[in-house]
Amino acid sequence: MSDYQVDPQLFIAAGVFPDRETLLQAGARSLWETRPEMRLAIAVYRYQHEPISVEKAAHIAGISFDQMKDALAGRGVTLRLGNGSVKDVLEDLRSLESAAGE
Repeated sequence: MSDYQVDPQLFIAAGVFPDRETLLQAGARSLWETRPEMRLAIAVYRYQHEPISVEKAAHIAGISFDQMKDALAGRGVTLRLGNGSVKDVLEDLRSLESAAGE
C-alpha cells in the first residue's frame, strides 16, 4: 500500500469526475461496497437516531438479525422492539421467531 497522498481535486481536473459532489458520492459508494464495518456503523447510527427496527438495521448492514442484535448490544445500544409501528413490531417478532427456530 502506498503512502502517496492523492489530492481529490486531481480527479476533477483530469476529468474523471465532473464535480466534487459526484466524486464524494462515488467514494462513499465504494466504501459502502467494500467496507462492511462502515455499513454496520451506518446501521447502528440509523438505529440510534431514526425510528428503524433491528431487522431494518440488519438489512442495511447486510448481516443477520442476531448479528445486528449482538452488534448493537456490544456497542451499548439499548434494544427496542420496532419503532412503534405495527409493521416493524411484527417484522421484529417474525425475525425473533425465526431465530428461535419456531
